[in-house]
Amino acid sequence: MDGMATLLHPAHDALAATDVDLAACFGPLSCEREDVPLAVDGALPSWLGGSLYRNGPARFDLAQQQLAHWFDGLGMLHRFAFADGAVRYTNRFVRSEAYHAAARTGKLAYREFASDPCASLFGRVRALFTTGPSDNASVNVAMLGDDVVALTEGALPIAFDRGTLRTIGAVEFHDRRTMRRELTTAHPHSEPGDTPALLNFFTRLGARCSYEVFRLGPRTRVREVVARIPVREPGYMHSFGVTDRWIVLAEFPFLVQPARLALSGKPFIRNFRWLPERGTRFILVDRTGRRAPRVLQGPPCFAFHHVNAYDEGDDVVVDLVAYDDPSIIDALYLDRLRRGAPDFPAGTWRRFRLRDVTAARGATVHEERRIDVAVELPRLDYERVNARPYRWCYATAAPRAGDFLTAIAKLDTEDGSAALWHEPGRTTACCCRWCSTRSRDARSCSCSTRATCASWRVPRRRTRSRRASTGRISASVAFHSRHDARTHARPRVRQRDHRDRRDAARQHGGRRRVPSRRAASGHASRRARGGYVACIRRIRMCPMSFHTAASRAHQVRALCQLFVDED
Repeated sequence: MDGMATLLHPAHDALAATDVDLAACFGPLSCEREDVPLAVDGALPSWLGGSLYRNGPARFDLAQQQLAHWFDGLGMLHRFAFADGAVRYTNRFVRSEAYHAAARTGKLAYREFASDPCASLFGRVRALFTTGPSDNASVNVAMLGDDVVALTEGALPIAFDRGTLRTIGAVEFHDRRTMRRELTTAHPHSEPGDTPALLNFFTRLGARCSYEVFRLGPRTRVREVVARIPVREPGYMHSFGVTDRWIVLAEFPFLVQPARLALSGKPFIRNFRWLPERGTRFILVDRTGRRAPRVLQGPPCFAFHHVNAYDEGDDVVVDLVAYDDPSIIDALYLDRLRRGAPDFPAGTWRRFRLRDVTAARGATVHEERRIDVAVELPRLDYERVNARPYRWCYATAAPRAGDFLTAIAKLDTEDGSAALWHEPGRTTACCCRWCSTRSRDARSCSCSTRATCASWRVPRRRTRSRRASTGRISASVAFHSRHDARTHARPRVRQRDHRDRRDAARQHGGRRRVPSRRAASGHASRRARGGYVACIRRIRMCPMSFHTAASRAHQVRALCQLFVDED
């Protein structure tokens, strides 16, 4: 049953797709603040008190390396303290080993989600067995006993101080796992019932791969393995579900051969392949460990986050925010996000019913319901309704199909409806380099190419100068010498196919192409001059009010100054 969205704001239809400046949203955040009072628009309830913790990637531009993906950014903690109708804010980077290495060398020292620091095959193989995955804890925050910890997918949790957010250190476990060839999720579950234990699972990579579900008690640091499921090609699973009887793993057909992680020469996530013909495997693990895991085959889809799961007689209900394919991963590359690329993939709330899971034969999977509103990052009243039937779910949402997630949605899982809230009128500077320097409003500039003006280095074969009434304006080779050195002096990459070329480009800051030997030996300067002149042409064709030729010349000179200021 498809749901209809009910919009809470009457001005929604007038919103523009460029209502939010994504280039600014995904820019670097480097400053740290401590206990700063925040302005409150309106009034907060007097009874509201406590602290809200958030975690996420914040820094993407290192001294010697540009990170490729949103998930690669160095993690930063945020604290919003509520008391007496006021809010105070603190933020601080997670001082992980990955953070210290990046600060010391200016580049990555550990393999991240879509950025790889190793340049040689030998270095990649050695890193796989020595350094292990990154401890850049930038995904989630959770309670681990009495500790508050920051979590990521591939290393030990990192504890931090609740008040100052100062990093205390990695939480050590008293078992023999090294975490060098194991991945886990950053979304553990509290075990339903009276026992306040944590549930999670490992993905063991190696000659013999497996999923290993474990339980961690509140007063222990020993992870007890509940079940082990062998697998030939592991899938990428960011979260899982839990019911009163089962632990639910959804293995989507986004799979990897472990040898590719060491030998392909590609970043971690680029080694996974989308194989929709294999479908989605729902793996049910008995929480008591007394029964063997059940595996049910379902339709192909991809998801980051489980919403909820619960038992209903002999059936298991599993709710996901699912996509038709993993194209959402490509949509979150920084070069695409900062361009404000349209047609952002839509994840929708979907309910899967696993029928007769206790029967010896005949268990099936059916997609029962879907709410056709683009949402992500679902939240519910966890302590009350996790692993139980529920009605309401909250999530971030897209105001319109193809938009980024700038709205808030309240989903009704019973009748399939959704209510959206979005605040219109938030204007940002145009992405055009000239408009942004003048702090023009995005809606007052009708520049149809403002998304491409931000990437003003466009290769051109011919380099012409434009004549204005005040004189000839031309590009100078000497003027571009420093710019060429910064833009084109990158390591040479042996390009095997179009995908490797694209991966290499993303490794170097999302540039469109990596220079060949010929470009590095002389053609780079001509290419930069062509991009410079192309930018001048774009500015002259921008339908802003260019009243006189003199004003056009002034604007071009201002653009030249931008090139100098960036050095």
